[in-house]
Amino acid sequence: MNKKPIGICHICGQTKELTFEHLPPRSTGNKGNIKCYDHDDLLQAYLSGKQPLTSCKYSQSQGGYQLATICENCNNTMGSYYVRSYTDFSKSMVSALKAIDSKKINTIIEFDCTIRPLNFYKQVASIFCSVLEPETVSMLGLGDFVLDKTTSTPKGKDFNIYMYLVPIDSCSRHTTAITYTKIDTITHLTVAEFISPPFGFILNLSPSSVLSTKLYDISSFRNYTYGQIETIRISSLFLKPMELFFSFEGVNINDLIVY
Repeated sequence: MNKKPIGICHICGQTKELTFEHLPPRSTGNKGNIKCYDHDDLLQAYLSGKQPLTSCKYSQSQGGYQLATICENCNNTMGSYYVRSYTDFSKSMVSALKAIDSKKINTIIEFDCTIRPLNFYKQVASIFCSVLEPETVSMLGLGDFVLDKTTSTPKGKDFNIYMYLVPIDSCSRHTTAITYTKIDTITHLTVAEFISPPFGFILNLSPSSVLSTKLYDISSFRNYTYGQIETIRISSLFLKPMELFFSFEGVNINDLIVY
């Protein structure tokens, strides 16, 4: 039997044995065999004029995409607190998007959704706990925020989480926090991204610089209580992600950023 890796749990901050967590939860359908590419390799191929997905090496992951960044206790806590709410909303959006014409790409689409907003938001926050560096998670106060299911306010550096919708056959991708500089400005935007159909999420660590209002800011989900069920109108861009971070078919990245 393979030994579990030992490291810093990105949620509780303790050095423990780490478990392989499905991102997103396995119950959303994240359980097949997938190809995993390194973003730096994809970027280098793109800059060299090559087709990234056909020219780069990849590793094979069986049983869905997983990362070993949180301990068993935290993994189980996230599963019992938030996974069902995330999974229910994900499956409802997959069903809804099956009826959306591909011509709707790069337009705003709207749905009325029944959801547990705070539960969903905290599952998204726990995903970012897994993909961000532990120091960034601590700076944002995300670990304590997701471990306490009742609190609605993280006790750390301010941030926003934006959501958009993607076709159900889109590629998945994620990055840790990186800094983006808009052309012809001296202002910087630090963001992290996670995409797994039907959702894409951008965590903005520079809330003084906002993203387009065409993206759906789910920070308002923190205004609800744990377990509260609401019907909410979701109005968001429908984007088709490409292989590289923060890149979408037919969209200029500068159009998504407002300084």
